Amino acid sequence: MRLKIRYMLLIGFLSPFILLSCKTTDTDTGIDSSLTGGGIPADLSGPADLASLDAITQARAKAEESRALAEYVNGEGYFPAEWEAAEDRYSAASARTANPETKADAYARVTEWNGIGAAYDAIYKKSAPQFAKEQEKALAAARDKAVTAGADTLMPDRLTQADALAASAKQKLAAGDIDGS
Repeated sequence: MRLKIRYMLLIGFLSPFILLSCKTTDTDTGIDSSLTGGGIPADLSGPADLASLDAITQARAKAEESRALAEYVNGEGYFPAEWEAAEDRYSAASARTANPETKADAYARVTEWNGIGAAYDAIYKKSAPQFAKEQEKALAAARDKAVTAGADTLMPDRLTQADALAASAKQKLAAGDIDGS
């Protein structure tokens, strides 16, 4: 039994990373079809099955990843009202510990978790540029301290590397690449 639980946890953890590489969306429902094995089943009658429960796990994992990114860029500080609304939805969804009884209920939870993830994604996208500007100011202050301490004469190559990296990050941010990829 323990091995089965570990296996399911491992599959649940790794599946979003594998499935997100071929993401598509079912436009009628808004459910991310990569999280539902290619879409919502035509027949939602009957009890929840392993596929529908796995879809919930994957949607929740994606939402939690989005939440972590939004938290990293201080989304709560920049957009407290949006953060609080997303947190309320997250808390309510997390409080549901019992498995859904029907496939329809399961896919409703998938939709709920996808909505929560989208809310955190929106916070991330709005917060990241502000966070980057704050980091740019901190970097400039650290560079000034390093130059004052003699880094420009003791390690000019490292300072040049750091300047090039900072310039690259600034260009990416100006181009709207908030992820830096």
